[in-house]
Order: sequence, then C-alpha cells, then structure tokens
Amino acid sequence: MRSPVLGLDVATLETAMRRETYVEGGRSRQRRWRLIAAGVDANVASTVASMGLPGITVEASSKRAHPADALAGSLLGVVTPGFGVQPIGGSGIELQYNGILAGRPGKLIDDRAGSGIEIPRSQQVDIAARAGQSIVLTLDEAIQYDAEQTLLRQVQAQSATGGTAVVMDLRNGDVLAMASVTRAADPSAVARVAPPGALNQAIGLGYSPGSVMKIVTISKALDKGCITPTTTFQVPDHMQNGNFPLRDDEVHGIETWTARDILTHSSNVGTAMIARLCFTPSELDGALRAYGFGRATPLGFTGEISGALLSPDRYYTTGLASNAIGYSLMATPMQILDAYATVARGGQSIDPRLVRETIDPSGTHHELASHVGARVVAPWTAAAMRGFFANVVRAGTGTCAAIPGFEVAGKTGTVRKSGAHGYGGGYYASFVGFAPATAPRLAAIVVLDNPGSQYGGKAAAPVFAQIMTTALARMQVTSPADDTGAATQYNDAKPLRSAACNVPLPQPTVPSSVNAVDQNGESPLPTAAPSVAAHTTAAPGVARPGG
Repeated sequence: MRSPVLGLDVATLETAMRRETYVEGGRSRQRRWRLIAAGVDANVASTVASMGLPGITVEASSKRAHPADALAGSLLGVVTPGFGVQPIGGSGIELQYNGILAGRPGKLIDDRAGSGIEIPRSQQVDIAARAGQSIVLTLDEAIQYDAEQTLLRQVQAQSATGGTAVVMDLRNGDVLAMASVTRAADPSAVARVAPPGALNQAIGLGYSPGSVMKIVTISKALDKGCITPTTTFQVPDHMQNGNFPLRDDEVHGIETWTARDILTHSSNVGTAMIARLCFTPSELDGALRAYGFGRATPLGFTGEISGALLSPDRYYTTGLASNAIGYSLMATPMQILDAYATVARGGQSIDPRLVRETIDPSGTHHELASHVGARVVAPWTAAAMRGFFANVVRAGTGTCAAIPGFEVAGKTGTVRKSGAHGYGGGYYASFVGFAPATAPRLAAIVVLDNPGSQYGGKAAAPVFAQIMTTALARMQVTSPADDTGAATQYNDAKPLRSAACNVPLPQPTVPSSVNAVDQNGESPLPTAAPSVAAHTTAAPGVARPGG
C-alpha cells in the first residue's frame, strides 16, 4: 500500500518516521531528523505543508533548468550530487566555474550535551549562506543552434563518426558557438548533438590536422624574409621524404608556383620545399609554438588538451616536411582556429574567451576583459596570407566555402588517421577560415571525423559556408565595398560556387526565444545580448592527400 500524498510505500514511510538511534563515541544517540522524500513536486510539497503535521517540515530546494534543452550541452557540462544535498559541477563550464557558481549553504553551530540536548545560554556561531554568482557566456544562442543543427545534418548525411564547429568574433575573441556532434560506432546509429558530459571536441580532440597547418610554414617563411609573395618554385607532384614518398593529391607536372599557388592547390610538395629552404627543425618548432601549438589555449576549459609537438631532435630525415604539412603533430580545432584568427587580425593573436561577465547576488554585472596576445607575424605578412587564403576559396580547394555577397578566406585540410598498421584508419576533413576577407570580422572552423566525402573541401567547407552565412547575418556584418580585391589581385574572376557544393543542408528553424538563466535556474536574464548562462543548483611520415 502506498501513501496518498507522497506515493511512498507505507511500511517504508513508517520506518523513516520512527526515532532512529545510532552509536557515536560509544554512546547511543538519537538522530534529530531524517529525510523522508527529496525532489518532490511543488504541489505535493504544498499539500504536505498545509497538513500541519507535527515534526514534519518542508524545505525548498533548487533544480537545474535547461531553458534551451540540450543546447551547448558538452560545453555547459553537468552537475552531480555533492556532499549532502548540494550538487557540484561535474564537467564543462559547470566544473570549471563551480567555485563561483555553487554558493555556500548556511550553518548554525551550537554546544550540546552528550545526549544531544542544546546547552542553554551556550555560544552559537551562525554562518550565513552565500548565494552563488551567475556567469554569462559569450555564446550567441542562434549561432550555436545553427552550428549544432548544420553540423548534425552533415555528420548524418556523410555517415561520419562525429564533428565539431567553432565560431569566433575577431574583435574580442568571443566564442559565439562551440558545437560537437557524435555518432555511435554502429553504422545504423543516428547522429546526435553531444549531450552534457560528452567530449567537447573543439578543445578535447587532438588530431593531426593536415593542410590547414600550412598557415604556419608559409606565413613564417614570408615573415622571416626567406621567400616573398613572388618567389617561385618548380613543384613536381611527388618527392622523396626520407624513406617515404611525399605526394600531392592533385596529379600534375612540374609547375612554376608561388607560395599563393602552393596554398591554392594545397601542395604538400611545394610546402615541404619551402620548409626545407627556410627552416631548421628548431626554427619550425619555434614557428609552431609562436602560433600557440603545443600548449592549451587561454580558455582554461576543464578537460582541454594541449596537443603535442614532436621534439626537434626527433625530426630525423622526415620530420621537417611532415610537420610543415600538418602531420607528426597533434592539435585541437580551437588551437587551429586561433592561428587563423591571428592572421585575420593582422598578425596579432587574441585570447579566446567563453565567459563575458559574472553577475553577483546583488545583480551587479562584472564584465571580463578580453586580452590581446603577442604579435606572431608582421601586418604585411598577415595581409599577404589573407589574400592567399581568399584565393583558396575563389579558385582552389575551398570553393565550397564561398558565400554569395562576401569574399571568404580559408584553407581546407584532409588528413589520414593512423590505423593499426600505419595509415588507413579513416580521415579527418576540415575547413577553417574567416570573412569578410579584406576586413575580417568572424572566423570559424569545421572538422568532420571520417566523413564519406573524405576531402575537407567537399565535406567540411559547405558546413562552414552555412554556419558562417548565419553568423554574418546574425552579427549584422556587411561586405566591404572592396572585399573582392583580396583574391582578384591574383586571379581572374571565377564562379564562386559550383554544383558540386550542393550538399543538402536545409535552413534550420531557430528558436524564437532562448533565454539565459541565473544560478538558481529560475529568472531570465536580460536578453539584449542573447547568450547561454551556465548555472548550478546549489542553495543560494607518409602524407596524402593534402587538401
């Protein structure tokens, strides 16, 4: 039989309401209170309170709310039961900022006799409860939603294992979207947006990124004066790299190419030739580290990895060329996006940030400053690279990243995974870039894990175009009058987008209202700058292909 109000088994309820004794310090004591039921419905709690039962009290508690359902779940993270009934952040932003989100319960400390009876007129210490703060993320909910849904559809359409996408505001380093999509190993499984507690692939996925890393080799070669934008190389489609062949994906004769042409065609051989001419192993290692590779980003996100760089003394005969084209090292999508943001910003890095401000219990907002980082390359070098990358989209491997009305700059990447017996474990396909090309405002990266269309230009670039189109519109970015100049100074005008880019990516329906919430998950925050707020519930060698 069950109780009519709480719905508990009557025998269980009767046991819970009996006086309970326990032994402490060799003495038998009586427990002063027992929890009968937790997490009951508010209407049930009201009914119990109205019954006026002696010794029975009802205490309010808070519950974690998801005003936008699972939006940004792998970023926000989860809360888990802590000591007593107080939950704590278990992963993601919830864990990283648990110290300011959780607050502190109040305490009343008094003196009692061995029997448990309070000693009259004894000293009492009352420690007041401290409410937690709220934090407001830099995420734009509409851009986050579009990134998740666009990525989700492409992962499903490509039968990919998963994917990630990040969008950044180049003015201040604000991360406007950070999406992850997963799919079970079963080929028949349906892809899904990564739930709370799942791997945040943007900062937790370490992989050999391939050709998107050519930004380091070519920009640093330009910056040190080893080559100029007009320096030419006689580039075959293959060369020997130690005991291994190094090949371009595009079969061609010996071509007279500049650095711009080498990037446009995503030539592994041409990039390796530049690396051999311009760098020692230590110098290339220094170039990679100057762009931030080999260390975690300033996000400070719990679970973020640093990637891995091969020590220069272990480059041997193959490492220089291999690292120059994005093999023999590990990086995260966020690190790669940071490198492109640096070039887009004129050669000076900026720290990415996920938290825009905190809100204390009194409602006062405390904005967190953005931080400009070190200069990595000279402004003229960055300007030349922006032109090169615009040409990649206009006439090279990245045409599917084109956006009508804008000049887009970026780079494709396609890299073989290491399998059980060398290469053969699948592919990572990526595209990273920024827009508008001559006055960059937004940058984004898309990485797909083992898509059916293995090339970054076919699998990832169309997703970039969709996400960037939405982000540009959302941020009210207009195309500069001279935006076409970045690429057309190198090539005759060509069609921006071919029929081969028509990947079925229907426009999603963006939620009409997705509000931020305070640390108790109850009150909507001002929505003038839509964002997602995190909150807890505490009481107040061989390299091919190249593009």
